[in-house]
Amino acid sequence: SLFEKYNIDVCIGAVPSFLQYKVTEAASQYGNCHYFDLGASQECLDQQKGLGETFRQNQKVVMPFCGFDPGMLNMLLLSCVKHIDCDEIKVYVGGIAETKPENRFVHYWTFNPESTLETYRGNVSAIQNSKLVTVNPLEGYVNLNIGLHYYEAFFTNCGNKEVMEYISKTATHLKTCEIKTARHVGHWNMARFLAENGFLENKMLSIIAEQLTTSVPFAENDIAFLEMRFLKKEKKIGSISWMEKGSQKTTTAMQKVTAKSAALTIFFVLAYSSLPPLSGFMMPEILASKVLHLTPKKIIEGMQGIGLSISSTLP
Repeated sequence: SLFEKYNIDVCIGAVPSFLQYKVTEAASQYGNCHYFDLGASQECLDQQKGLGETFRQNQKVVMPFCGFDPGMLNMLLLSCVKHIDCDEIKVYVGGIAETKPENRFVHYWTFNPESTLETYRGNVSAIQNSKLVTVNPLEGYVNLNIGLHYYEAFFTNCGNKEVMEYISKTATHLKTCEIKTARHVGHWNMARFLAENGFLENKMLSIIAEQLTTSVPFAENDIAFLEMRFLKKEKKIGSISWMEKGSQKTTTAMQKVTAKSAALTIFFVLAYSSLPPLSGFMMPEILASKVLHLTPKKIIEGMQGIGLSISSTLP
């Protein structure tokens, strides 16, 4: 196999979602490497859990969703839940064109078009009124300012179910914990039109994605950003702000945040893999918060150490 030919000790699954499980399975059969990936579907994640025992027996880790969102976002979030005294956490995350697009879709692609549209359907987990709830994508519309710019944000299905379920069981003091996707103002109306008219259903999704791929270009210059806001008794007490800029001519912002997030996560695993011994299935946020007990400050220092533009005002 390729694993034996190149003597692979670490396998990183950076393939399309439909191939992700096959690569995980191949890594488990090889038996001599840790496995990490940038995320796929919830269905794939459930299948990967089934390989956890094989990796445990091989004394290796299988760790999906090590990219930007979910991934580094969840690592920061769970660490903040554990170490920051607040009762609300509101997260806004986006990968968008640096300037507002002038097309009718009010969007330029910064990520795979079909995968982007996938996030506009399915179910979303959140904590509201101290309870774990399931909401629909495109609900929860708000306007917000990030820096000097004005955006819109709403729920999308970005694969944060696992972390929300864990938070609901371990952080009963939290009244609210929500993750919303930010877009340029006007895009939400177009996304809602597609959803309400059945264009995002299984039989239509690939067709619509293909059409939008030809009519909506990728952003020449993009930004990827994350903002966490911490509130107590409805007053803001702190925040974490992270923004990267990129270009199609060099490295896009989405490529930068995804690759560097994965690299830092892998570093944490390999640097601390014997303290205590790590093996089997594990989500990156559990590694950071429950196993390594990393504080938000420690994670942020690690991110700054690899050149990521993140800052914080923590209580």
